[in-house]
Amino acid sequence: MHEQRATVLREAGWRHPPALTASMLGDLAQVVLDRYRGDLRRLRTEVKRNPSQVCALLTELPGVDNGAVDLFFREIQALWPEVEPFADRHALMAARRLALGQSARDLAELVRAGGTEKLSWLVGALARINLDNRYNTLKLARP
Repeated sequence: MHEQRATVLREAGWRHPPALTASMLGDLAQVVLDRYRGDLRRLRTEVKRNPSQVCALLTELPGVDNGAVDLFFREIQALWPEVEPFADRHALMAARRLALGQSARDLAELVRAGGTEKLSWLVGALARINLDNRYNTLKLARP
């Protein structure tokens, strides 16, 4: 199983050492299985949907740091309303640079008709733009 994970990471162009990442992912999966029976909704229930406590428990997991929690919160806000609105520093840097707003609430207002799913997409896209420094490839449509 470990070698299969390493192969998948290598073929996907993973920049970090695939063998180390494969080990960490295996450890992470095992802990999630042992503690939460493979379901992070149990973690959420355990802390009564408190986002800061969710963050604290997530960072206790192997290989999970604040950056990984940010990524998790960016995506999960579409399903866990107590996390919304969420935007990490990468998304907010892009939003500011693109004059889309200063806060997660500003971004939520931009997509209010689309709900939390669209907010999750927007925040993820903004983070990716910032992380990849792809500002020069954008063409923003303005009303």
